[in-house]
Amino acid sequence: MALAGGIYSYVSNLSMHVYNSAGINFIRSPMQTLLLVGYVGVFISMRNRLLKFLLFIFVLIILATLGGRASIGLLLFMLVLARYYFMGKNDKLISGRNALIFIGFSVFMMAYVQYRSSDGFDFNFNKESIQEDIFRRLTILDRQIVSIGYFSDHPLWEGAIYATVSTAMIPRGLYPDKPPVDTGVYLYGISQGYEVSPPLPALMTFRTSWPDGYLAGYNSFGIVGVVFLSLLSGLFFGLIYNSFQKFPNLFNFYLYSSL
Repeated sequence: MALAGGIYSYVSNLSMHVYNSAGINFIRSPMQTLLLVGYVGVFISMRNRLLKFLLFIFVLIILATLGGRASIGLLLFMLVLARYYFMGKNDKLISGRNALIFIGFSVFMMAYVQYRSSDGFDFNFNKESIQEDIFRRLTILDRQIVSIGYFSDHPLWEGAIYATVSTAMIPRGLYPDKPPVDTGVYLYGISQGYEVSPPLPALMTFRTSWPDGYLAGYNSFGIVGVVFLSLLSGLFFGLIYNSFQKFPNLFNFYLYSSL
């Protein structure tokens, strides 16, 4: 946080959280993991509901301060799974409580998206931006159109985006030209009309990204890349699932939930 100008400066400029957190992700990511796993452990073992709720609010604020939306959604998903796997709670999916939780979470996320925008918070929510955000998280159709359209007349990247694997653990403060770990920034750059030839220094890419998923394989090797990446992902997911079934500890639970 000190590198980003202090806690107040970091929170006040969440629209620039990707830029502000450059060089400290190697600390931020493990911190998020420890918060998620730690609170699930507390949720399972602690019987004091009031203290458990207060800790939940604290963890939620910390995760929001770190600038990530996915980690907040993952926390709620992990708690639902924890009730089933570790606490033996076979809750009804459709209930009044779950409806209130869903509505409250949806309102929170809409407000959070507005707060993170470069224009600041606006009580008159931008319905179009919210609809686009929801659509993008429910389908990858727009990303497929962008990828297929771009590489129909541009050469494939032939694995260049995976060059970040060798530099991922190097702090950006020591390597200013370090390529972004999130390869979705390249896909977002294409969507904005730019010609992209990875790897590029993170400072030369956009501050936001589109999750590329299996399209990362297509962008590098075409249909062959999609098939190979799908098979590899299936083997990896199966390994994590079998590991959790045999050894249902919190670490394997976190990996299983993250899938």
